[in-house]
Amino acid sequence: MKERGVLYTRENRDRVRQDLKSQTRRVIVPQPVFEKTDPLGIREDNTWRWRQYAWKDGQQPNMLNIIHDGSYAVGDRMYLKEPYQIISCSHRAAVSSCQHVLGTYLDDGDDKERFLIRLSKAEWKKFCDRKKPYSKTSSMFMYRSLARDWSKATGVRVERVQDISEADAEAEGVCDAAMIKRLAMRDEPIKGVVNSAVECALLREPRLAYEYLWDSINAKPKPKKNKDEITHYVSYPWDDTGEYAKMKTYRGKPHYCYANPWNFVYEFERINP
Repeated sequence: MKERGVLYTRENRDRVRQDLKSQTRRVIVPQPVFEKTDPLGIREDNTWRWRQYAWKDGQQPNMLNIIHDGSYAVGDRMYLKEPYQIISCSHRAAVSSCQHVLGTYLDDGDDKERFLIRLSKAEWKKFCDRKKPYSKTSSMFMYRSLARDWSKATGVRVERVQDISEADAEAEGVCDAAMIKRLAMRDEPIKGVVNSAVECALLREPRLAYEYLWDSINAKPKPKKNKDEITHYVSYPWDDTGEYAKMKTYRGKPHYCYANPWNFVYEFERINP
């Protein structure tokens, strides 16, 4: 059993805490490659390949092998990473010793309750090495010792994003009031089907709402860098009909679009630490 942090948006962190979200999807990187012919180009193959694994189009991949290479396995403990601010500590003299820090969780808004937590030796050293140790800190850099929300992975599978069911979309927390409010603030139509995410909620179409949410996060090209220099852009839209899907270049750099991408799907339940 492993313990690993998981990153969510603020809205999704709230959903997890309210038991409205029990699934999450993470794009597989690099994406499996589809080959229409065999390696010699002689006969039709229609095979998906990823690392040392291969499976025929239309068939489920060998889940056990591929899942083994994912971030989480069934039984792993996942802690919610969230932004925080350390405001004081016992002292910064002995880096070799584990020290207590006093701080607040930024998700708590105006009702911040202070925490007093002892960091591990490795965490304390990282804290002491920071240039601005008392500044507000992104959830990406949260120490494990500060974690207050824990979950356990109960299921792991591999599928493409369009394989999501209505029940799975609801398990993603897509149809709660906070999410609908966020989606309703966007002006783009959902592929001409309905005009707002509010209508999705009213029609009880969580899968359609999730499609809209997915593209709001993944359809726009994102930069990939090598030594701080942008080398190319990638995007993972729901399908290949969107604005960016046909673009071979973006902002003067190559653009690689992976429509209907393959994902690791993680199911989880909240537990006490």
